[in-house]
Amino acid sequence: ANARWLDREDFVVKSMERKSPSDPATYVLQLSEPIRESTRALVHFALSLDDDHESSAFVFSFRTLDAFRLLSFGCANARLPVTPDGARYTKEQAVECSGGARRVQLELSSPPAAIDGVLLNDFVRFTPPVDDIELERSGRTLWISGRFEVEKRYELVVHPSPLQDTSGRKLDLGGTSSMSFFFPRCLLYTSDAAD
Repeated sequence: ANARWLDREDFVVKSMERKSPSDPATYVLQLSEPIRESTRALVHFALSLDDDHESSAFVFSFRTLDAFRLLSFGCANARLPVTPDGARYTKEQAVECSGGARRVQLELSSPPAAIDGVLLNDFVRFTPPVDDIELERSGRTLWISGRFEVEKRYELVVHPSPLQDTSGRKLDLGGTSSMSFFFPRCLLYTSDAAD
């Protein structure tokens, strides 16, 4: 990983006012620009001009959140990965959505904020169109159900949109993602057992 050292133009250290002289000193580190997502920061504060003193420095680290991204899409039994720039899967790579419920899922890197019908229509599209679309949020997963027909091949297209996570970060999706899927007919096998 590449390290970047900050100099005096990149930050300001402010001393906070104490209520009484016996209160501990408090400082605020104000950066001139935000730290990028998915960054680990290691901060060294010099507390004394004497480098040989055991408490002459204070060191701490933190990590910024990863970007809010679409990680995968598909069904409960099979999902396909999505890159930050988007992913396009061919009709030959259609996912067979078995397992009962006729719904597809989108796995995100963090829980999404509330999604209304307009935002959902801008975010996902089905070809052919699907009636009675319903959305369920469960943690980082969006479940989309509707009147999907058995044995019919559908295409799901996910578009970059103003979708945000619960921290207010916008979705980082650089391009359109698409996949094909279908729900197979459930076959029941019975046999007459002869005694």
